[in-house]
Formats: sequence, structure tokens, C-alpha cells
Amino acid sequence: MLIVFKVPYTEIDWVAYMQEVDGFLNGTLNYSMLKGDTGPLVYPSGFVFLFSGLYWATDHGTNIRLAQCIFALLYISNWVVICRLYKKAKVPAFLMISLTFLSYRVHSIFMLRLFNDCFCVFFVHISMLALVNHRYTLSALIFSLGLSIKMNALLFLPGFLVVLVSCGGIILAINYLMVIVTTQAMIALPFLYYAPWEYLGKAFELNRVFFYKWTVNWRFIGERLFLHSKFHVFLLVTHLSLLVLFGWCKWRPKVIRLTDILRPSFKGVFPPMDVAQVLSIVWECNLIGILCSRSLHYQFYSWYYYSIPFLLHSSCRLNYALLLAVVVCIEYCWIVYPSTKLSSFLLLMSHLFMLARSWTKPLTSFQQGFRPKLS
Repeated sequence: MLIVFKVPYTEIDWVAYMQEVDGFLNGTLNYSMLKGDTGPLVYPSGFVFLFSGLYWATDHGTNIRLAQCIFALLYISNWVVICRLYKKAKVPAFLMISLTFLSYRVHSIFMLRLFNDCFCVFFVHISMLALVNHRYTLSALIFSLGLSIKMNALLFLPGFLVVLVSCGGIILAINYLMVIVTTQAMIALPFLYYAPWEYLGKAFELNRVFFYKWTVNWRFIGERLFLHSKFHVFLLVTHLSLLVLFGWCKWRPKVIRLTDILRPSFKGVFPPMDVAQVLSIVWECNLIGILCSRSLHYQFYSWYYYSIPFLLHSSCRLNYALLLAVVVCIEYCWIVYPSTKLSSFLLLMSHLFMLARSWTKPLTSFQQGFRPKLS
């Protein structure tokens, strides 16, 4: 709370958020007509309802201090959830404490910039907590709430599905997806009824063009290559290839064969994956998405900041001095504004280092001790 009262607020997207939901509150249900100072509304319907509530709670968005206090409570709540995940995974306590103090940028994202990413990652983290407790329907519902606020939640989804297939078989994974899709449809029902194609085109705009001036991760390649469609295709192919490689060669318990995955009678492996294994899969999956993103903006740091100490700590016998050096390097890359060729290159190298260490960490617990569980 000291940050809220002592550090000046900086306007980035809050006013645009309020303008976008103001159009909805005035009766506009056509998504293509909802706009703010930063352009058209490009977030799913959960964002509209959530920020409509914040619109009324903060006197039409004018009570910035109250909004900051709400986001400060969100920050604390998210930290509590992360601590629960770390504790369940038996991660050293000092790593959890370090999450509170080390990142200027994350404090800024939550309490000084008021980005919608904060709510999205909060719901994803709660859904992970439900997942490790084997409360799959609850996990799907909460995950869908996060997805309804911002589409980046999809970066986590392949990891969730690997865990679900491993723990309960293909039927469990399909049921999980059905809950997500049904929840998305219910939340978006007013917009889907009035103008479905406009809603789907804007809320899940996969071909969005990003501005080079805001990129944190690809500054060093130059604007021409950054905007080139072949570079975008390369990133997509790399993303999918890495997911397949990690999914089949690293995340999959070796007792599971392709024929097992396709059989409805297959009910996963026994004993179930432990918490550390589940978190490794989901957070490594998200890291792959981060690495292959067409552009990372400053608020996107919140997507994976909380997984960095866990992934570095769990990857082989990494000494704590090196762990701290990588964390500081990544933090430096996100603090530099505007990003430079050096900062973006260092960020890419840090991500590659983390992914390489994750790939080479011991797989004994993933390969031994499991046996298929059939109905």
C-alpha cells in the first residue's frame, strides 16, 4: 500500500478501459463499436463485465486511488495463491519471499498501471491451485474466467491438457475443454446474440498487428523483420514444434503410449503427478509461449514473473548465485524503457537459458514409478 500512496500513478490504459466499458453500459452490444483512446476493444466479454464493475466502484473510473487500492488487494491475493503453490511444491520459503521485493516492474503493472493482465493471471493461478488439488471442474471454470478477461491465458492451456490426460485420460481433458467453451459462451451471450462475428473477430483477434515501438523482446531484429509475415509464421511453427517436443518427450509419463491417449478406457497414470511436476509442465508450457510471442509488452511480464524462481530452482543443480543473476538480468530487461537492442537480446537469451535448463533437468520422477490406470 505504501507504493499506492507514495509513488505517482501513471496513466497507460485505464482511461481507455473505462471508455470501452462506458460504451457497453450505454447499451452498445456490437463489439466493433466499442472503442477507447487506444483503439478498438480487443478483450473478451469477461473484461467488459469486470471493468464495468470497476467503472461503477471508482465513480466512472475517476477515483484512481480507490482503483489502485483494489489492484493492491489483487496483488496481495495473487501473491498468497502463488505462496500456496510454492508451498505445495515444497519450494524453499526464501524464493516465495523474494517474489515480494525483487520486481519493480510487477509492482508497477499491478498498482501503478492497473492492467487487465493482473486479473487474468490471478484467475489462471487460482485454476492451477484447483488443478493440483484435482478439482478439475472448478479449475476449468476459473481458468475460463481468466480467459474471458484476456486471451493470453491460452498460453497455459496445452500444459493443463497434458496434465489432465496424464491424470485422467482423454475424456477428462475433453470435459475440461467443454466446461471452458460453455463458460465462455455463457459470459459472452449478450454479444454473441447481438453480433456474433463482430464479437469473435475482436475478442479473439489472432491476426492482430503489434507496434514495433512497444516490443520488449524483439527490438534487436529491426522493424522490417518484426513486421514480416514470414517471421510470424516462423514463431508459430517454433511454438507448436516446441510444444510437441516437450509434450511427448519430456512432459508425458513414459508409460503412456499414443494408443493409451486415444482410448476412452484409459484413466491416466497412478500415482498421480505430484504438485512440482504439474507446475513444471504448466509453467514450462507458458514459457514456451512467452519465448515465441510475436511481441511482449511491459505488462506481459506478469504472465510469467511468478514462475521464474520455480523454473530456475527446479532445473538441474542450479546454484543460487546463478539463479539470482538470471532473475536480475530478466528484471533489468523489463525495467529498461524504452527497450533497447541489448535489453531485448538479453531477454531472449535468458528465456532460452531457462527453457534449455528446463529441458535438461532430471526426468526420473516423470519416467519411473508410474503405471497406467484403466477403468
